[in-house]
Amino acid sequence: LIFPLGGLDKDDVRTRARDMGLSTWDKADSEDICFVPGGDYARIVEKVASPDELPGEGEFIDAAGAVVGTHKGIHQYTIGQRRGLGLAGKERLYVTEIDATQNKVHVGPRASLSSSGLRAIGCHWSSGQQPNEPLRCTVKIRYRHSGVDAEVIGLGDRALVRFSDPQDAVAPGQAVVFYDGDAVIGGGWIKEPLPVAGTVGE
Repeated sequence: LIFPLGGLDKDDVRTRARDMGLSTWDKADSEDICFVPGGDYARIVEKVASPDELPGEGEFIDAAGAVVGTHKGIHQYTIGQRRGLGLAGKERLYVTEIDATQNKVHVGPRASLSSSGLRAIGCHWSSGQQPNEPLRCTVKIRYRHSGVDAEVIGLGDRALVRFSDPQDAVAPGQAVVFYDGDAVIGGGWIKEPLPVAGTVGE
């Protein structure tokens, strides 16, 4: 692959584009789901899906298993979300799990978001072969994540990841990417988070 901008940083590219008279030289960065106005992905899902495909209302479930409210459809929530839940309580509640099969959204205190690691599926390795031994590397669990030091154990097309420090909002379905500095070693898809020792679900 040849990346003609690979040796330039963003400011250099914008300066050159401006000097060349390109009208997009100061266009806003394209991040996340840039094709969705205002980042309102739920509205896009509702527009694209037929009414019978949309998840309807369901139950909010707290850490004790009690029903604490009614949600508007699981497509409107993400792991780690706090705002827009419409739940009142003694402590702030966050989305900790989304059960699409049962149409339930689980909520809990911030501490319940922490994970000691994760299990990944659909893994691929840049070298074409998984490491023969446990690998120390930097792991990112979402695109704005700064990365955390971790041990990665390759298990065929799966991997077991153990963070050096617990991480919040490890969301099943998100990509997980393994780095050696700036180089991508491999990656996969988060299947499930691993609980922190001593927490519910250990």
